[in-house]
Amino acid sequence: MITPNHNQRIFNYLLLSAFLLINNALSAPCPPEDRYNNCKICDNLKNCTFCNNGYFLNSSTIESTPNQLVPICLRCPTGCLECSPDECTSCKSGYFIHRKTDNNSRSCGECSEYCKECKNTANQCT
Repeated sequence: MITPNHNQRIFNYLLLSAFLLINNALSAPCPPEDRYNNCKICDNLKNCTFCNNGYFLNSSTIESTPNQLVPICLRCPTGCLECSPDECTSCKSGYFIHRKTDNNSRSCGECSEYCKECKNTANQCT
């Protein structure tokens, strides 16, 4: 049985495959160092290029050598399944996407205790 989640996985796999081919960054496992925690894929220069779900790539966070910043994976805000540095792009189960009024960015709000899943508001159960 093909589910929407299954289709999303296939899409993510194809997208990641295309990204790797375009950037010629095929199969370099990340070294077992702390700065690679939550990094899914590294390029041939051993820089993180793709993070696990729930993390986003921050390209100016840690210095590996003087004057050289390398990207690391930082945790998304609570409730986010996937995010960019500025906002949530999808939510975990039990959360819903809503727009913040101050800057119109998206975050994830928790569904009410009466909803297993919700959309648009905490009480709009699905």
